[in-house]
Amino acid sequence: MLNREELFAAIGEIDDELVLPVLERMEGEGERPRLRVTRKAIRVALIAAVIAALLAVTAMASEILGLKSRLVSSETGVESADPRLPVRRDHISLNGLAGSREYLACSEWLSFCDYYEEQMAGDCLADGKEAEAWKDRFHSFAGNQAEKDICRIYGAWDETMFKRLVEISRRYDLRLLTDITYAPSQSYLFETTGLSPYIRGVERYDYDLGSFLFEDGSFKDESTLTVDGEQYAYTLTCIHTGVLYPFSLDIPAGTQCREWEHVSPEGITLDMALFENEGINELMIFCNSEEMYVTLSLRWSGGTAEEAYARAELLADCFDFFVLCGD
Repeated sequence: MLNREELFAAIGEIDDELVLPVLERMEGEGERPRLRVTRKAIRVALIAAVIAALLAVTAMASEILGLKSRLVSSETGVESADPRLPVRRDHISLNGLAGSREYLACSEWLSFCDYYEEQMAGDCLADGKEAEAWKDRFHSFAGNQAEKDICRIYGAWDETMFKRLVEISRRYDLRLLTDITYAPSQSYLFETTGLSPYIRGVERYDYDLGSFLFEDGSFKDESTLTVDGEQYAYTLTCIHTGVLYPFSLDIPAGTQCREWEHVSPEGITLDMALFENEGINELMIFCNSEEMYVTLSLRWSGGTAEEAYARAELLADCFDFFVLCGD
C-alpha cells in the first residue's frame, strides 16, 4: 500500500493516456474552448480525486484492521464506582468488526448488561441485600429448557435480560447459541470442528479441559504450550458469523498498547495488539475471513519492549491461521 508521500509523488508519473479519454469526453459534452484552457487543471483535479479515493480506502482499511474496530467502550469511569458494584470494562467483540450486525448486536448487549447489572446491584445494596441477590440462578422465569440453556450461556439472570437478548438477536437477524459442549480431548475438538491441527513448532502442548464447542462449530480452546523452554497459557476463540456470541475479552486496565500487522508463514495478515502493564505482557491477535472470526490471546511476564515484540511474532507463528480462518 502506497503511503501519502508516495501517492503524491506518483502524480507526475501517471500516463496522459489514462486521463485523456476522460478529458476528451468532457470536451465533447461541454464548451470546448473553455475546457482546452483548463485542460491541465482538469488533469490535476482528476488525479487528485483518484488519490483522495485511495487515501480514503487506506484510512478505512486502517480503521477496519485495527483494535479500535473491535472495541466496545465502557461509559463509566472506574474511580466513581462503588467497589461493591460490578466494574465496567472496555470489551473486545469476538465476532464482528465495527459496523457489522454481529458487532452492533454485541455492543448493544454488552452495554445493556453492564448498565443493567450495575443498576440492579445498586438497588439490592440500597435495600440492604447482597449485590447479586437479584439474580435468578435457576432461570425459573424461562418458559422451557431451551430458554434456560440460552439464559445459562448468555448470563441472562432475569426475565428483563432474557427479553432484551431475544429482541437484540431478532433485530439484527442473528442466531442465539443454544448448546455448549465441553471438549474432552484435542482429537474430539478436531473431529467435531473438522479442523486440522493448528499448532506447530512447539516443544510441548497441554490440552486443557476448559475448552468447549457450540452447536454451530464455534469453539474456544484454552490450553498451554511451551516454546524455547517457556510455558504460555493461551485462549483461542474461533467464532462463525451470523451468531450473537455470548462472551467477550476485556481490555487490560491501565496498559499501553502497541499495534502492528504481521504476515503469517501462510501469507495471512494478522492484526497484533501487545499490552504491557507492570512487566506483564498480554498479546492479542486478530484474524478473520468471511465465515470465521479468530482471536488469540497469550500472556507472559518480563523482557524489554523489543523482546516482547519479537516474542509476540514468534508465538503468532506457532498457530496455523490458514487452518483457523477457514480460507
